[in-house]
Amino acid sequence: MITKIVRTLVTVLLALTMTFILMKAIPGDPFQDEQGVPEEVLVNVRKHWGLEDPLIVQYGRFLRSALTLDFGPSLKYQEHTVREIIIQGAPISFRLGVQALILALPLGIFIGAFMAALHGGISSAIATLVSSLGVSMPTFVAAASLQFFLAISIPIFPVARWGDFAHTVLPTLALAIGPAFHISRLMKASLLDVYTQPYIWTARMKGLNEFQVLTKHALKNALLPLLPYIGPMAANILVGSFVVERVFAIPGLGQWFVNSVLNRDYPLIGAMTLLYSIILLVLHILVDAIQKRLDKRLTLQESYLS
Repeated sequence: MITKIVRTLVTVLLALTMTFILMKAIPGDPFQDEQGVPEEVLVNVRKHWGLEDPLIVQYGRFLRSALTLDFGPSLKYQEHTVREIIIQGAPISFRLGVQALILALPLGIFIGAFMAALHGGISSAIATLVSSLGVSMPTFVAAASLQFFLAISIPIFPVARWGDFAHTVLPTLALAIGPAFHISRLMKASLLDVYTQPYIWTARMKGLNEFQVLTKHALKNALLPLLPYIGPMAANILVGSFVVERVFAIPGLGQWFVNSVLNRDYPLIGAMTLLYSIILLVLHILVDAIQKRLDKRLTLQESYLS
């Protein structure tokens, strides 16, 4: 456990270090686009925010901000602190992410089980083709297509913006399509492998029908290979898709992250990187622990069944 904690801290440190290096590698600074401002004023502004300090000093200040979880005010939106911006955007991204996860997981598992059941037939080939299209479709294409068909051609849902539940439907679908079809492909391959195992034949010989074999034995084991993918997928969805939030003009974390990079808003970039890294690593550790626990239980069940 201590090793995992140390490894996690080192990973976060490396992510923050690379973020700092990349931020400073981008030409210009947050104030270079100011129009009509004398250069002497800009120099004083940069000094005020510490942008004229040596890089090692800026790096130390950057790490101290990450350690104390206090990145101060945004350089672009100086009336707001970075913490206020994250508190404002996080609930929106998390709501979309949770809804997308709730939709993508069962949908992907169902489609994968359906494809495995039809394996070898023409229906399986069609389902595989549709799944391949769903995985390869860029997120912005899915989002724009949903807008065109379900908001413009047939005005069922709002085109964009953030409001009531209706405003969340299209972004949730856009976020869930890719992960759902990816899960379906993993699920199909995993189930086909599980169906060749001896304990499945034993269950069938005991008189269980195919639905009982699937739900009581095959499904549990087939889900294990999905867990390593679900962790990063959940982190990516929960933090927020930059593209989806941009297309639907949603003021979530993804939108703020895009704006922070475009504006060279160093404190906001650092805070977003730290948040994303922590969520990703925590979910990775959680999924790894769940996988090990389930693997032990399933091994005992298989031994008993055999």
